[in-house]
Parts: sequence; C-alpha cells; structure tokens
Amino acid sequence: MKELCKFERWGFSICIAVVTRIGHPKGSLNPDLLWTPAQALMEAIGALEADKGVRLVIFWPVCPVLLGFSAHFSERVWQMGRYTLGHAKPAFVNMTNAINLAGLLRAETKSLHAAAERAGIMSAFLRGQIDRKIYCRLLRNFVEIYAALEAALELHAAQPALKALRFPALKRCVALRGDLQFLHGKNWAAEISLANSGAHYVERIDWISTHDPELLIAHTYVRYLGDLSGGQMLRNIVGSALQLQGEAGIGFYIFDAPGASALAASYRQRLQDIEVNAGLAARVVEEAQSAFRRHVDLFEELAATPPFT
Repeated sequence: MKELCKFERWGFSICIAVVTRIGHPKGSLNPDLLWTPAQALMEAIGALEADKGVRLVIFWPVCPVLLGFSAHFSERVWQMGRYTLGHAKPAFVNMTNAINLAGLLRAETKSLHAAAERAGIMSAFLRGQIDRKIYCRLLRNFVEIYAALEAALELHAAQPALKALRFPALKRCVALRGDLQFLHGKNWAAEISLANSGAHYVERIDWISTHDPELLIAHTYVRYLGDLSGGQMLRNIVGSALQLQGEAGIGFYIFDAPGASALAASYRQRLQDIEVNAGLAARVVEEAQSAFRRHVDLFEELAATPPFT
C-alpha cells in the first residue's frame, strides 16, 4: 500500500512517500502492525509542524480492499488531538483526484458554521424572534459586505479560479437594497449605521482584493453557499416573523432561474473542479474559518447594540 503524506504551508513543504506491504495470515492488511511506525512518523512531523507551521494533509488511495483499513487508520489519526489543535481535522483526499476544495471547506468549517448559526441575533432569528430594526441593520451590513465582495470578484474575474465561480445570478446587492428600501425606507443608507465588525469585514475583503485575490474563493463559499442553503430556511422565517406578503422584503433570499437548489449544486461542482495546490487550499480554508468568525462577531455586536431610533 502506498500512502502519500504531503505537508505544505507558507511555502514550506515536505513530501514523504511511505510504501508498506504488511502481510496477514489471510493476506489482508493489519492496521495495528502499521500504526506504531506511522505514529512515530507523525510525531516526528509534528515537531516540524510546531517549528515551521506545517499543515497535515493525508491522501488516501481508493481501493475497495483498503476501505476498511483506511477508515480504521484515519479514525486513529483523528483521535490524535495534537494534530487538530488550532486547526480542523486532517483532510483525507483521494489520490486519484485533485484536492476536493468543496469537501475540504465543508469539513474544516463545520464547527464554526454551527457556531455562527447560534451566535448573537441568529439564535433568536432561527426561533422566529426577529426585530424589524435589528434585521434592517443586519441587511445594512450585508449590503456593504456584498458590495465589496462583488466588486472584487468583477475586478479579478479573469483569474481562472475566480472566473469559474462567477455566477451573475448570485449577486445580492440589488436585492438587499430593495429589501432595505421596503422594510425601512429610501433613506436607509444614511439612517442605519454600519457595525464596527461589519466595517472590519469590508476592510478585510478590500485587502484581499488588493493583495491576495484567490482568497476571495473563501468568501464566496461562506456567503453565497450560505444564502443558497440555510438562507432558504430564513426566507420563510423572516417572511412569517415580519408578516410580509409575497416576495417584498425577502428579495435577498430569492434567486432567479435556475433557482437556489440548482445554483448551489452548480457552485459546489465548480468549486470542486477548481485545481488548487495544498498551500492554496490551506489558505482558503483558513480564510473561510476567519470569515465565519467575522460573522460571529457581527451577529454578537448586533445583539449587544440597541437598534437605531
């Protein structure tokens, strides 16, 4: 069996090929025999991780005979908490494919995504307890975040990775402005202030656009895929809580044809098809994790701040 363990972060990389064929009386692989030397190898690389900021990515081969072995072995790796501290669990990526960025992002942001859904105003929102003024302030911050994100995506549309994720139907700025005008009035921009955390979020996107535009991938994942999935549940909650009729005031959650489900599937497929190396994948994951933390900050700030008068 061949395992490729690639450790890459911030330009520092090590590739180690481990070729092992351990016999069992019945010809099957015995994971217990491989575990001790493998653990020693990871302990040695763990020292490099601490010293050089190396990040662990393990590529598993796909073979029906090895599936049980891989599951057994990977579970043990996941139980080695030292390798997951400060990071998400190691990503297991098929050797026969490029890095599955969609799957990697989903796995490594899962806990932060869940935390964001429970943070600040969102906990009450999901229970249908929505104050109109606080909701308008949330949309006010989203307008600026999307304006920065969509301007940056247009600016860098020629980059292959970003071009693949360019969906005109996903743009949200026009819908958000329409919702704010309906829910608050035509002077919403002057009368509703931007939260500090919202302003910092915008500054981050602007910085990325100037210095590291490939990280915009992370923000398309966090925002657009959230709108296409969980946002569809919020559409019904907001409409009911604010006693809205039809689509007025909930345009943010409404997508033109082919619709939210089809757009989500297309986005995930394109994201999965993007060719990225381990270094870029790690940076995109880290940025996505940071984006979820920024959402937590925004939701908590809005919960702690009295609504505008």
